[in-house]
Amino acid sequence: MNSKHVISKDFLEWFVGFVEGDQTPRSLLHSHVNTLPGKKGPCGNLQLVVVQKEGRILQHIRHSLNMGTVRLTREGYWRYVVSKRTHIEALITMLNGKLVLEKRHTQFAIWVRDYNELTQSSIAVLPRSPLCLTNAWLSGFIDAEGCFNISLVKSPRYQTGVRVRLRFLLDQKDSLDTLTCLTLLWKGGFVGYRAKSESHCFVLDAFVHLNCVVSYLKRYKLLTEKRIVYHRWKKVLLMVQEKKHLTLDGLELIRKLKALNRRKEKDQTTCGLTMCHFLEDTNSHKGRVSRTKTATSVR
Repeated sequence: MNSKHVISKDFLEWFVGFVEGDQTPRSLLHSHVNTLPGKKGPCGNLQLVVVQKEGRILQHIRHSLNMGTVRLTREGYWRYVVSKRTHIEALITMLNGKLVLEKRHTQFAIWVRDYNELTQSSIAVLPRSPLCLTNAWLSGFIDAEGCFNISLVKSPRYQTGVRVRLRFLLDQKDSLDTLTCLTLLWKGGFVGYRAKSESHCFVLDAFVHLNCVVSYLKRYKLLTEKRIVYHRWKKVLLMVQEKKHLTLDGLELIRKLKALNRRKEKDQTTCGLTMCHFLEDTNSHKGRVSRTKTATSVR
């Protein structure tokens, strides 16, 4: 890594959130350390591996960090790998003290322990960083696992016969504390449980609270192709606020935007990147979020 290379604060915060949020099974902090006969001390290697369908964002990460390689796998995924010893040390510095999820912090501590063993170093693992809305971490987390959902539900209460429902969702396994914290920061939403994927899901559906998401992402912008889905979703939100969803022309435009987002999401979810489980109407049991005793709700 070039010592003169400068990484912006916002990008680094986004990168940490993106790496923490990514639940693709192939994306991990890898370490392999052992002792071989005839060798003095431990030997092995450490890697950061991020696997995505979208190659452009991995190339952007490689260019911004000035380290690692990006290659296309036989399965059609793009794979970003950092393994050079000096780059691993730089990554430890970037991530240390900035991780938010407890499970990632635990994984990182093992990674640093193995690095210390390999290099005879004594790097101390700093405590986790608290979740907040004043940095770009959440933007990266949303890019990894966020969902912007548009639903059309039949309802005789509306002159068009259809109710437009918008939701913002964030899925993550073993991270109930972090998702619950979002209900406090945004003063709304609830945390439910998906039995099928055994994960918790933060759900925000009140329009007054959805505006908080828009305000946050205006300051800390999404960097992946999910921003396209988000901008269509935001357009529908604006149409609802301006009552345009109550006209047949407005409703038809919303249907088109919903269809475009659905195709975009399916293109990415079928390739291994979890973006959204709410692709069907609200009567479908697929990916349904249920409120449980552990769920927290703020209204």
